[in-house]
Amino acid sequence: GSKVLKTKRLFDEFDQNGKRAADRETMVKILKHLSAGISDEDALAVYLYADLDNNGEVSFDEFLENNLLTLLQIFEDFDRTRTSSISEADMRALFRKVDPALDDNDIR
Repeated sequence: GSKVLKTKRLFDEFDQNGKRAADRETMVKILKHLSAGISDEDALAVYLYADLDNNGEVSFDEFLENNLLTLLQIFEDFDRTRTSSISEADMRALFRKVDPALDDNDIR
C-alpha cells in the first residue's frame, strides 16, 4: 500500500491524544517502523530536521512537508554498507538531495 497511508496509520496508532503529532520518542518509533534499518541516532537526526517550528513535535503535515518518506528512501539507498548508519558527510549530501537550498549551517 501507499507509504503515506502507512505513515498516517502509524501516526494514528502512536498518537494518544488525537493531535496527529509525534514527540521525539514516538517519532523514532514511527521512523523505525518505516525504515527497519535506521539507527536511533539517525532517526533522531531526521526528527530534529523535521520539527520545523521547534515545538518538540513533528505533525503529520510536517512529516509530509519535509518529504521524510523520500528522505528515508534516500537513506536506504545511501546506506550502501548496510550498517544502518551513515556518516555526517553522507547525511549532509542526503539532506541536500532532499532540499538543494540547504547549506552546511542548516545541516548541523
